[in-house]
Amino acid sequence: MQSLERDRGMTQPDTVLSVRNLNKVYQNAVSWGRPGSKSHVVRDVSFDMRQGEILGLMGESGSGKTTLGRLVLQLLPLTSGQVMLEGRELSAMTMQALRPLRARMQMIFQDPLFAFNPRHTVHQILSMPLRLHPELVARHGPVNGQISQILAQVGLPQDILHRYPQEFSGGQRQRIGIARALILRPSLVVADEATSALDVCVQAQILNLLLDLRDQLGLTILFIAHDLTAMGLVCDRVAVMLRGRIVEIAPTAELFSRPRHPYTASLLQAIPRIGSRAATASSAVVPARIAAGQDMDHGCPFRMSCRWAVEVCARTDTTLRLFEDGHWSACHREDLELPGI
Repeated sequence: MQSLERDRGMTQPDTVLSVRNLNKVYQNAVSWGRPGSKSHVVRDVSFDMRQGEILGLMGESGSGKTTLGRLVLQLLPLTSGQVMLEGRELSAMTMQALRPLRARMQMIFQDPLFAFNPRHTVHQILSMPLRLHPELVARHGPVNGQISQILAQVGLPQDILHRYPQEFSGGQRQRIGIARALILRPSLVVADEATSALDVCVQAQILNLLLDLRDQLGLTILFIAHDLTAMGLVCDRVAVMLRGRIVEIAPTAELFSRPRHPYTASLLQAIPRIGSRAATASSAVVPARIAAGQDMDHGCPFRMSCRWAVEVCARTDTTLRLFEDGHWSACHREDLELPGI
């Protein structure tokens, strides 16, 4: 069985994004004259993404998914680690050196209504990124021509350019948000809960659009979501986060059918299914019982809720290890046979 530690220095020729030992620590405020504690929200995260791959990042609220996405895009300062985009280390660059590369990495937000200036028309929203990167205008043609092209690619009519964001439905706004992200022709897109605010029918349309755009443009997409059903439809691989750590990474079909980490299995068993009975006592997750002051910085982060936890789970930190081709898990219990879906 191979450890991820040996694999961390190796990247494939078609690797677009490489993240190594990424950490983000927040220093809490001083309270009653005592030094504040530290919150380790992203802990020693490493992974690679190939060109054209959609990697899902799943986990409960507060697991660190959005923070990780913002660290990858250099929207937050990292505490330690490396982020490399197309072979260039972003984390070592100054803000001035990083600016031209921001066109190569973009974000699709959960609710674009709050990401748009309500006083800007669609034309202003889509033209602003190009005006900030005039080299793309010189390389790919006039602003209006590029706007017309991207509107066609995301399935929007040309007559919307002088309307405002609040005049559109949620699905239309999300298409505008996707258009704004893609108009700079990025190689990497972080989609942060891009479909969670939409109804089911519109969700399916946006997911199909992302798949089509991936195929047409060769996009690499980090797909952050808590909707495991959506993730199963679009993602090539899935990474599972818990308390700032990645505890499992595998091809989507393999992870859903044969999870290797008890936390992953608990998330899968929580998916509602028509005609299925409620989770049994043997598969249900026991709520974590964490005493005040208890050290959760060491050992397995899921041990307080895991019915299979043993002494080593509290004593020894877990690291990702390779079980099968492309299936990594950070669980001490290698003997477990866990239920999938």
